[in-house]
This record gives sequence, structure tokens and C-alpha cells, in this order.
Amino acid sequence: MASKSNWIEFIGIYSGRINEQSDIGLVWKVSAIRELIQYIENN
Repeated sequence: MASKSNWIEFIGIYSGRINEQSDIGLVWKVSAIRELIQYIENN
């Protein structure tokens, strides 16, 4: 019997809609979050 593997991949952090009427949201990409953390750690 074949088994399915479950996995989760972190792709970003949701930060809200582009406006109140929209279903489209803004997401901080992983690369931007890493860059921000590195900047904070180095300054």
C-alpha cells in the first residue's frame, strides 16, 4: 500500500489585504523576512 507524505512549506507571512474591498492580500516572502532578520542582527 502506498503512503502519502504530508509536508508543510513556509512561504511567507500574510500582512493584510491591499484594500478593504479586495480579496487579494499582501505577503512578506521568506527572502524578505530573512533579509530583515539579518539586517536587525547586524545593526
